[in-house]
Amino acid sequence: MSRRLVALAACVVFGTTACGLSITPKEDEPTPQQRLSTAKQLADSATSVHLVVTSRDVPQDAQGILGFDGVGTHTPAFQGVLDARMGGMSAKVDAVAIGPDLWLKLPFTPRHVKTDPASWGVPSPSRLLSTDSGLTSLITHTTNPVEGDQKREGQEVLRTITGTVPGDKVANILNTGDATGTYQVSYGLTDPDGTLRKASISGPFFSGATSTYDVVFDRYGEAVDIKAPS
Repeated sequence: MSRRLVALAACVVFGTTACGLSITPKEDEPTPQQRLSTAKQLADSATSVHLVVTSRDVPQDAQGILGFDGVGTHTPAFQGVLDARMGGMSAKVDAVAIGPDLWLKLPFTPRHVKTDPASWGVPSPSRLLSTDSGLTSLITHTTNPVEGDQKREGQEVLRTITGTVPGDKVANILNTGDATGTYQVSYGLTDPDGTLRKASISGPFFSGATSTYDVVFDRYGEAVDIKAPS
């Protein structure tokens, strides 16, 4: 063996400092909780976020908001379309919400009408991006987070983190569900920046069933001007 190879082997066995070299140790990887905390901070600091929510395994007789597609801000405000089922009828309803106020354009009506969210049994959609009681607040209450496999979603690679959330925290956001139950949550964070892209919440939203709400977060920071309908 040549002297050069012997010297190289010594470097490997005894460490690079024996050869006059210094390598900075790799920083510790963030914990799943730290990754979730970063994702929440990014979402909460965005001026606006586009949200798409769909539901799965919902009983045929379930009532309430089954999904929505719209833009929310931290004003708080929301503008988009609600997928609602009330009195056995399903409908896509145009909605504008600013603070506690809600305007709905019901089917076959020519304009938005101001209504009380409580009469629909739902919270105002403007709360969806509340840092304290909106969708991202689930991150704060997620227990035993575990990092899973990375998955490709289109052009992005998402890092998966799963955990559980107490039922009262979930029911407070969507105004539906068993507040005494436990819900399984899964988050998809973009890699490497850690932006919250997806979330799924599964559990006893409706009696006798385990249902799931899937959320997509995208178009962070787009210019949005949500005004009360005239």
